[in-house]
Amino acid sequence: MEVRVMGTRAECEEFAAMVRRSVPERFLRSISAFYPNRRGGFSTEGRIYIKFAEIPAGTFALPEVGA
Repeated sequence: MEVRVMGTRAECEEFAAMVRRSVPERFLRSISAFYPNRRGGFSTEGRIYIKFAEIPAGTFALPEVGA
Protein backbone atom coordinates (compact mmCIF):
# COMPACT_ATOMS: atom_id res chain seq x y z
CA MET A 1 0.00 0.00 0.00
CA GLU A 2 1.25 3.49 -0.79
CA VAL A 3 -0.04 6.62 0.93
CA ARG A 4 0.54 10.20 -0.20
CA VAL A 5 0.76 12.73 2.63
CA MET A 6 0.45 16.41 1.74
CA GLY A 7 1.41 19.44 3.82
CA THR A 8 4.31 21.73 4.61
CA ARG A 9 7.80 20.27 4.89
CA ALA A 10 7.59 20.45 8.70
CA GLU A 11 4.18 18.75 8.77
CA CYS A 12 5.36 15.96 6.47
CA GLU A 13 8.55 15.44 8.51
CA GLU A 14 6.54 15.30 11.75
CA PHE A 15 4.07 12.81 10.26
CA ALA A 16 6.90 10.63 8.91
CA ALA A 17 8.54 10.62 12.36
CA MET A 18 5.25 9.56 13.96
CA VAL A 19 4.91 6.71 11.45
CA ARG A 20 8.48 5.55 12.15
CA ARG A 21 7.75 5.53 15.91
CA SER A 22 4.37 3.81 15.58
CA VAL A 23 4.75 1.21 12.83
CA PRO A 24 7.08 -1.76 13.31
CA GLU A 25 9.98 -1.57 10.83
CA ARG A 26 9.04 -4.86 9.16
CA PHE A 27 5.77 -3.29 7.96
CA LEU A 28 7.34 -0.09 6.61
CA ARG A 29 8.91 -0.33 3.14
CA SER A 30 9.92 3.28 2.57
CA ILE A 31 9.24 6.95 3.19
CA SER A 32 10.19 9.24 0.33
CA ALA A 33 11.93 12.56 0.40
CA PHE A 34 9.80 15.71 0.43
CA TYR A 35 8.58 16.81 -3.00
CA PRO A 36 7.59 20.51 -3.11
CA ASN A 37 4.52 21.52 -5.11
CA ARG A 38 5.63 23.48 -8.16
CA ARG A 39 2.43 23.73 -10.18
CA GLY A 40 0.69 27.11 -10.14
CA GLY A 41 3.52 29.22 -8.71
CA PHE A 42 5.03 29.35 -5.24
CA SER A 43 3.71 27.04 -2.54
CA THR A 44 4.99 26.11 0.91
CA GLU A 45 3.33 22.70 0.63
CA GLY A 46 4.42 19.47 -0.92
CA ARG A 47 4.15 15.74 -0.36
CA ILE A 48 5.83 12.55 0.77
CA TYR A 49 4.98 8.98 -0.13
CA ILE A 50 4.87 6.20 2.46
CA LYS A 51 4.95 2.57 1.32
CA PHE A 52 3.76 -0.12 3.70
CA ALA A 53 4.34 -3.85 3.42
CA GLU A 54 1.37 -6.17 3.62
CA ILE A 55 0.16 -6.24 7.21
CA PRO A 56 -1.62 -9.46 8.21
CA ALA A 57 -5.15 -8.99 9.57
CA GLY A 58 -5.30 -8.89 13.34
CA THR A 59 -1.68 -7.70 13.73
CA PHE A 60 -2.62 -4.39 15.33
CA ALA A 61 -5.41 -3.41 17.68
CA LEU A 62 -6.34 0.25 17.44
CA PRO A 63 -7.06 2.00 20.74
CA GLU A 64 -10.66 2.84 21.49
CA VAL A 65 -11.72 6.43 20.94
CA GLY A 66 -11.43 8.40 24.17
CA ALA A 67 -9.23 5.76 25.80
